[in-house]
Amino acid sequence: MDRNAIYEALVRIEDSLEDGADCPGMDTWMIKVKGSIRRIEAKIGECRTSSSEGSRADEEGHASRMSGMDFQGDFAMDDEGGRNDDSELGIRGERQEEVVGKEQKKENEVKQRVLEVLESMANGRVGPKEFFEGRLATSANQPRKVAEDDAVAMLLRRYRLCNRRRWTEEMKNFSRKTGSMTCLSQAVHEGMRVKNREDRMVTIHEALRMRPSTGSIEDLVNHIVTLCAVIEFACDYEEVGKGAGGRRRQKAVVERLFQTDPEFAGDFMGLNDEERREKTGLMQDELKLFKKRMEPITRARNRVLWVYRKYGFGVFLDPFWSIHGLQQNRRTTAFKDVLETCLEEIPDDAYNPEWSGLTEDQENGFHIAVWILAEYAEGFVRDFIRLVNRRPCDIIRVRDAIGDDERGCLELAEYEMPEDWDADSDEDEGEWQV
Repeated sequence: MDRNAIYEALVRIEDSLEDGADCPGMDTWMIKVKGSIRRIEAKIGECRTSSSEGSRADEEGHASRMSGMDFQGDFAMDDEGGRNDDSELGIRGERQEEVVGKEQKKENEVKQRVLEVLESMANGRVGPKEFFEGRLATSANQPRKVAEDDAVAMLLRRYRLCNRRRWTEEMKNFSRKTGSMTCLSQAVHEGMRVKNREDRMVTIHEALRMRPSTGSIEDLVNHIVTLCAVIEFACDYEEVGKGAGGRRRQKAVVERLFQTDPEFAGDFMGLNDEERREKTGLMQDELKLFKKRMEPITRARNRVLWVYRKYGFGVFLDPFWSIHGLQQNRRTTAFKDVLETCLEEIPDDAYNPEWSGLTEDQENGFHIAVWILAEYAEGFVRDFIRLVNRRPCDIIRVRDAIGDDERGCLELAEYEMPEDWDADSDEDEGEWQV
């Protein structure tokens, strides 16, 4: 096999990896590939060393011509052992064409996927039967691209409100278990009611480390609860960083999370604030390791917050958007562009409720989430309502002309809160503090 054939084979392998990276045994296969590449590089080095010892005069003759050139491998060497300028230019041109070709291919893929997702909006509102028997029952076994596009389509489609009884009946058919406050929802409930913002972030972060029990409807309930915690934490962290001293405050939060992490908490046991700061200063290597480990978690939390703000309540009704799923599962390279482009390509009459699920029908998603919680985690209902009114998505914020420091005013349908409940008041929580 000549060098050009080898190069073309490598390009084909690279293209095929995009769809096959999750195949069983892929890691073992990659180790073998990398080992082969290292052996090839070693042999090339041996050949170059042997060539240099046997033909120093030729190398010196080529020195001025070769100086300053960038060696990219052995695929474009000429017959004399030096680099062939014409071959190098040809390969570089091919690589540029290859990059342009890949970008064009990706752009075409994004356009096609966005078109299909937007067309799915014509399927109409999602009712309880389709929701429980269709979306929740099948999404886990889909290929990545199909799962992604279906998830985006569910964000855009409209939910049929029907009534609470219909949704409850389908819930019972989907899961026969009786509802109760899970350990996760109880932990998040307690964390979200902490008054001091920094303490609240630490408590919520600890709750998010829990591994909730799974099973049919419990997955959906835990997803709603976890998403509330993620949105609260991400918004708090965002607000901590605003104004003078914001970076310092964010740094202090990260250090608090480090000090309470199970792996390092023992080092800070029984220490006062000053001793904690001194100990943290002595554990910079461990702190760097902790920050590195937090990077994918932080990225996933920020993605969830972005999707909620841009697309609204549909994110609560689909476990595809779970923080664990976004953190652990690889997504296609075009997925981010599909999400962003869909928002740009929604027709101009997007604020017509007969067409777009991004406007008035947001309230349907809100009511359905409340009904689900009311059956399986009723003690968390008021936390959910407070969260979405304190942290309204952009769609509701624009629709209701809600200012940056103002609350939303979503009201319940077919669900009665206790008589002492006031959705606009936080009197029982006191004044929240930074």
